[in-house]
Amino acid sequence: MLASYQTNGVRVSLACWSAFVAFRTEGFSISIDDFGTGFSAFVYLKHYPIHEIKIDRQFIQATENDPTGNVIVQSIIELARGLGLKTVCEGIETDSQRRTLKKLGCDEMQGYHFSRPLPIEELEQWIAEYETT
Repeated sequence: MLASYQTNGVRVSLACWSAFVAFRTEGFSISIDDFGTGFSAFVYLKHYPIHEIKIDRQFIQATENDPTGNVIVQSIIELARGLGLKTVCEGIETDSQRRTLKKLGCDEMQGYHFSRPLPIEELEQWIAEYETT
């Protein structure tokens, strides 16, 4: 059985935590994906050596013409910044979303607005074209 400890109601596997620390030591970045949904909890921000949080697309979709959605996203971005973490906003589909998230201070963005998933050959070409613009 793996050793673990309980903190604030969250059971943290020592093996998992140790693996995260080892990855960070080797220079890898650790992200919490789909932040704000499912099993992502604020306590993970305190107990795991993460580098960034990826804000779930359902919050991003709410930013257009939705002041409440903007407040939630901006709060997550400010929380991350206060903890020294980067933010990645997922699911950007429009230029309006991109502009709004840039104003809110998002560090990085991803989504169909920039590109759909590509086979490796097309990705290499896309990167080459992107770097020249």
